[in-house]
Amino acid sequence: MGMTGLMVGAALIAQALPATASVRWEEVLPADNSGRNFVDPTSLSRDGERVRFLMRSVGHQTNADGAAAFNMRVEIDCRARTFTLLVADSYRPDGTLLASVALTPEQLQPTPVAEINDQDRLLPRVCGAAAR
Repeated sequence: MGMTGLMVGAALIAQALPATASVRWEEVLPADNSGRNFVDPTSLSRDGERVRFLMRSVGHQTNADGAAAFNMRVEIDCRARTFTLLVADSYRPDGTLLASVALTPEQLQPTPVAEINDQDRLLPRVCGAAAR
C-alpha cells in the first residue's frame, strides 16, 4: 500500500462513528411517516458556512436490507443549503451493526437540502438564525 493509500485509510479510521449508546441524541425533526431524526449537539463543528455533525435516523419500518436505523456523520453547507453524507453506519432492529460506509472524497455528493425529505428543518438547528 502506497503513502496515499495509508493516508486515505487513516482518514477513514479517524472518521469512525461513536457507539450509539455513547452519544446524547436530541430529536430535531418531528416524527413523520418515515421515522424520527436526531442530532448529537456536542458533535456540531463549524468551519465557516459548513457544519459537520452526527445525525441518527430511525425508521418506523425496516429497510429491505434489514436496516432499521442509521448513524451518520454529515456536513451541511449553510450558505449553499446542501447536505453531504460523509460516513454512515446502519443497524438492525436489535441494535447490532449491519454495515459501515465511509465515502471517499470522489464519492461525496452534496444534495440540495430542499430535495431531502424534511432535512430543511435541520438548517435552523445546525446553522443558527442565519438559516431561517
